[in-house]
Amino acid sequence: FPVTISSPYYKAYFITIPTSGKTIKLISGQTEITFQPGQLNFRNAQNSIQMINNVQSVNGNVSSSNTLTYPNIYGGGFNLSYSYQQNKMKEVLFIKNRSILGNPQASIISGGNATLDMDFIMTFNASKITGYKFSKVL
Repeated sequence: FPVTISSPYYKAYFITIPTSGKTIKLISGQTEITFQPGQLNFRNAQNSIQMINNVQSVNGNVSSSNTLTYPNIYGGGFNLSYSYQQNKMKEVLFIKNRSILGNPQASIISGGNATLDMDFIMTFNASKITGYKFSKVL
C-alpha cells in the first residue's frame, strides 16, 4: 500500500490504482476491513441490475486537503474521493453531470425502488467487528 494515513483512531492504506486488488485497508484497534470498488449500477427491489460501468484503471492522487481521489474511476466525470479526518474517513462519489449516468431501463424502474449502487468487494475479520455502521445514501 503506497499511501498510508495514520490518526489516533485508525490507519488507512491505499493502493493508487483501484483495479489492482484490495484497494483500501482500514485498521482500528483489532478491526481490519479491506475493500475494492466494484461496478456502478442501477438496481431495483427485485435485485435486478443494470451496469453503468466497471472500475477503470486510473491513478489515484493525494491532494493537500487530506483527500485521495480516483479521477474518472467509472469513466469521464465520475470521481471517487476519500477524505481522511482525525476520527473518520468519508467516501464521496462525485458525478459531474446527471446526464453521464444515462437512465435506468424500464425493467429497473418497473421493478420498484430503483437505486444507484456502487458495489464493493469486502473482507474483514468478522469476529472483531463491533459498533460499525454501514449505510447506503443516495
